[in-house]
Amino acid sequence: MERKIFEQYKEQERILKGRVQLVQYSEKYKTDIVQIDLNGVVAIIKREVVDIKDTKASLVPMIGKTIKFVITDIEEDGTLICSRRVVKEMERDILISKLENGEEFDAKIVKILKFGAYLDIKGTTVILKNLDFSNDHTTVSDIHKEGDTIKVKLSKIAPTSRKVFVQAVDKYCSETNINIESFEKDQVVFGRVRTVKTWGCFVCIAPNLDALATTPQSDERNEAEIEEGQSVALRIKEVIPEEGKVRGVIVRIIKDEDEYEID
Repeated sequence: MERKIFEQYKEQERILKGRVQLVQYSEKYKTDIVQIDLNGVVAIIKREVVDIKDTKASLVPMIGKTIKFVITDIEEDGTLICSRRVVKEMERDILISKLENGEEFDAKIVKILKFGAYLDIKGTTVILKNLDFSNDHTTVSDIHKEGDTIKVKLSKIAPTSRKVFVQAVDKYCSETNINIESFEKDQVVFGRVRTVKTWGCFVCIAPNLDALATTPQSDERNEAEIEEGQSVALRIKEVIPEEGKVRGVIVRIIKDEDEYEID
């Protein structure tokens, strides 16, 4: 193609597509690059603009994939300097607009974490927290695996980072007869940390029932750090049925590797 055509594409911010031919470290640009061949014209995408968030992960898995990008500069020798990040940001903004208008989407689970999961909606990564997946202490990993889909809607947009948080359209709720009347003072119960505050946290101990909890004190023997999604043992200190409130203290963090066998 003639240079002036690419200059027009650059001015128009036209979205182009191309197959990744090569990934390597470039001494010229002092960074890793993704190289695309456009009918004999070399297009370069630097690591810093491969995605919305700069990552240190290997770019090798991109080889052979067809990706979308825009031209941001044209060098003297005709090399196209491009950005995939710009396209991803455009797609994210379009998705945000649709979510804010109430649209629901089938989202694919791409990575499960202890606080929830990363999902993909038409190429845009969104975040589903466990507290937005279920009405009890059930986590995403309890029910789903990577590759599964969940129908979601908007939860919130992070004001600074513009990260997209979603919630399940139909929140999961386990079948149980446990309710606030099932609890009494000094019981120790299982729960899942749902929200962490500076003064304590909320622990889900039954469907739609979060106990207000204080956290263990850190010392040389027990450096406790409470995080969303953690499994914990909670000692109940107070039950107020008429107000639907339970208060307690976390007495133990149940680590993921803890296993129990019943003979």
